[in-house]
Amino acid sequence: MSRKIRTLTLKSKEEQELIDHRDHDPRPYIQRIRTKLGADESLRAVLNADNPRDAKVYKFNQVLDRLLLEFVHTKLDLYKKLTEPKVNEMLKRQWFEVLASGMSDEGAVHGR
Repeated sequence: MSRKIRTLTLKSKEEQELIDHRDHDPRPYIQRIRTKLGADESLRAVLNADNPRDAKVYKFNQVLDRLLLEFVHTKLDLYKKLTEPKVNEMLKRQWFEVLASGMSDEGAVHGR
């Protein structure tokens, strides 16, 4: 991937991840969810209290489902932003120019 594409000024971390994760590796996202899960105070309180295992599992499942839903909403919000007509047009124009100029530069270097 061209360095020019990576150095585009982007407005959010999620937009940068779209470029950086060419293979769409889910591990960074899973790790973030796992970190949030471990930091959830309500889950810690239930797990550390004298509760039956079923209650602990139930609370764990609730928190994990909430975090997964937050993840989906975050990605959906990004998708909605990037597909708004004006934003989408600007994004496509800017990225095309960067990619096309990068390929033109590579073609000149390789004698094409």
